[in-house]
Amino acid sequence: MDWLPDHLEHNRAVGFILLKPDAVLRGITGDVIEFLEGVGFRVINFRIGRLPDNIFQRIYGPSFRWDLDYWSLNKEAYEYGPVIGVLLWHASMNLKEGQQAQTFLSEQKGSALPGDQKPGTIRAKFRATSRVFNILHVPDNIETGQYEALAWFGKVLGKSIQAASAQFPVSSGAPLKSHRSIIETEVRLHGYSESHQFDGVLLYFLIKVRLLHAIEKQSNPSADFHNIVNAIRNLYLATVTELGNASGDISLRMQALRVSFEREEQFISSFLTQDVSNVLEPEDSVAFHQVLKLIVAINQRLRIPGPTLDFFWQMMSHWRVYVSKLERYVVTTALIYPYGTTK
Repeated sequence: MDWLPDHLEHNRAVGFILLKPDAVLRGITGDVIEFLEGVGFRVINFRIGRLPDNIFQRIYGPSFRWDLDYWSLNKEAYEYGPVIGVLLWHASMNLKEGQQAQTFLSEQKGSALPGDQKPGTIRAKFRATSRVFNILHVPDNIETGQYEALAWFGKVLGKSIQAASAQFPVSSGAPLKSHRSIIETEVRLHGYSESHQFDGVLLYFLIKVRLLHAIEKQSNPSADFHNIVNAIRNLYLATVTELGNASGDISLRMQALRVSFEREEQFISSFLTQDVSNVLEPEDSVAFHQVLKLIVAINQRLRIPGPTLDFFWQMMSHWRVYVSKLERYVVTTALIYPYGTTK
């Protein structure tokens, strides 16, 4: 299989799940991860984003139950929120003889129908509500799991598995490091909550936080690259805080917005003029400059008279960033209509 190390292509310790929009919007992603950690899994990698049509086709096409399901209804469920693809590694040898992690995961998920749930499974424990809003998708076997994981993670999949094989040997008895809070924090920082839905300027910065997450997760960066991208992200999050604190005063909000743009541009310009090749790996250096130039291009597009957001939304689509129809509308109106009094 492309991008998978030959000696790991059939490794029984690797598994893949896709947490559905209802799990994210209900706020139970951390609970599901904790459940899986309780049965011996560790998180290798995860990525939050939008499930586009071509990946939905790859994931559901080969095994779709045409006798039971409706393609359009199942596909539509993924339009209402982000998904989280999670790559997992089973940390101990308490799997049955010859059992694969992926089939073990499939046993843990429970029935697709609420009325058929078995106690102790994920869908029973966390009360899946319907055949489409049933918390997670889990491939049934290792071949399907790695095929779907490749569709979600792309080229970084092999590197993630190689790193895990060195860090988490199957025979390891080391204590588990929980990823519950890591994933919960990432979801919160992306702004998937009702409190942000109608503040377009604030949402604009949160969507750029989502963009940086998507870029970083697809480039498998070094620690240096991660630290630099994280510094840019912190600028956005600081702006979100400043805008929230100034929510009742339009002049303060506009001042916070201007200061943030100036701070962001100064920060980015300082790195664009630096030679970072001595700090970053060659591929990271290229990716880093692409990130910075992308952000500059977005800002330039938004600052021209009668701003057009087409380029911004094209970038979100290209990097598979989830933005709801409502969020897109709120951001567009906030950035096109000016603050202040009418003439």
